[in-house]
Amino acid sequence: PELSVDLSKVRPFFPSDIQESLQFADWNGSVKVQAEAQAALNPETDSLLLTTKGRTTVMIPYFLDSEMLLNVNELGLKADFDGTPENLNARFQGKVRSAFLKDVLAAPIKGTHFEGQVTVRDFDRIRLKDFSLVQPDLHADVRASGTVTHLSESFPQLNVAGDFQIHSSHYFPTLVGIAVSGNLKGDFHAKSDSLNPKNIFAQGKVNLRGFNVNVENTANMRGIRGEIPFGMGVDIERSLLISNGRTAPISLPLYSVFQPYYFHSDSLFQTIGVDTISVLNYILTNLRSDIRVENGRVLLPNTRINLYGGNLVSQMWLNLSTGQLKDISYEIRAQVARVNSAKFPGSRNRKKKQSQIAVSVHFEGKGLDITKGLDVQGSVEVTEIGPATTDNLLRSLDPKGLDKSIQQVRQLIRFGAKPKLISFSIRHGNLYPTILLSQPWYYPFKISGGKVSLVRIPLSFAINMALQTSEVIQ
Repeated sequence: PELSVDLSKVRPFFPSDIQESLQFADWNGSVKVQAEAQAALNPETDSLLLTTKGRTTVMIPYFLDSEMLLNVNELGLKADFDGTPENLNARFQGKVRSAFLKDVLAAPIKGTHFEGQVTVRDFDRIRLKDFSLVQPDLHADVRASGTVTHLSESFPQLNVAGDFQIHSSHYFPTLVGIAVSGNLKGDFHAKSDSLNPKNIFAQGKVNLRGFNVNVENTANMRGIRGEIPFGMGVDIERSLLISNGRTAPISLPLYSVFQPYYFHSDSLFQTIGVDTISVLNYILTNLRSDIRVENGRVLLPNTRINLYGGNLVSQMWLNLSTGQLKDISYEIRAQVARVNSAKFPGSRNRKKKQSQIAVSVHFEGKGLDITKGLDVQGSVEVTEIGPATTDNLLRSLDPKGLDKSIQQVRQLIRFGAKPKLISFSIRHGNLYPTILLSQPWYYPFKISGGKVSLVRIPLSFAINMALQTSEVIQ
């Protein structure tokens, strides 16, 4: 016999929690079941033994969720099954023609194929075996096995382990504005919290070999290598990352001295490297950093980068919080020393003697969505910089020459004043620049204390200028 079910007609009879999760969804589909059953009497127990076998076919032409901004086209699944109601085995295979998550994925992913085996026991426990998924647009393969138990409860308990890999010799789009290429392999183990099964905790590692990341119009990282262990939790009811809630220090005490101890006592500490980083036409090379990832918090306690004859040393932490851009918090401390600005792209002084720059940076903030503003506090202090470089920096902050204070400082520099210190205080979404000038004895203009405070500059304006300008400040 064959049974055919129109899912749109049985939807009102779904359990309340499933109906609630689908309240913003528009979808349609059908389920067809072809089966035959046999019954036999067990003479030893006088019980009836029922066995069945057959095929189930599921077809969902479309699924649209306005809340999750999810769009799925043509989900198809076929499963051949056999066994008893208490122990049913099935081998399945399926495909998704296309799926798109607006504001997350750069483009729809097409041609996803998956297959595997399952065993259903007492309609309350599923064992998954030899599951594999192939996604050609993302050049990704995933394999997994595990169990899902307590199916009758609102949040079934998950215990799944597997591995994944990405391999592509050319760049392909992933998330919005991000393209990647190269080799990435990893493994994972995801398990529900037995006391609070709506929370799932995952751990594993990602191994990078010649991996490359391109962020549209902003940055490019080539030759990423290393192994990164991770541990994190997800609240599946709210679709949010679970933060540990702790406020960790930006650095560990005497990290360079006790680094061997940290690596020996904590397996989450590892070291990564990046051959080349290009940011707004600036080239940074030979990045090397220790890294630790756990509970949505990324710690980089000792990053070192080569930069135009000098180096950059930094410490940084990043708290992903809920995973949404507006909730991500961060703190960075960095020192830039002996950098030759004459080698900067766009420099007009490449053939002249070097002009060294030294910079100290410290800021912390929340939110990474530039379009909605950044909540950043901190400071940037340039302790060594040449007059020509200072003039170009000021010109970039006032490209139309409308700010009188900036134009006045540029004129003072042309008359012989030299910058001793340039500081940018960052607070409430604005930059507050201050310049300390040294004045020669013959200088016709005298500035009290040699200190000039410029008008505040919106941080969003400074960032947009950096993103839009084709001639990088020398």
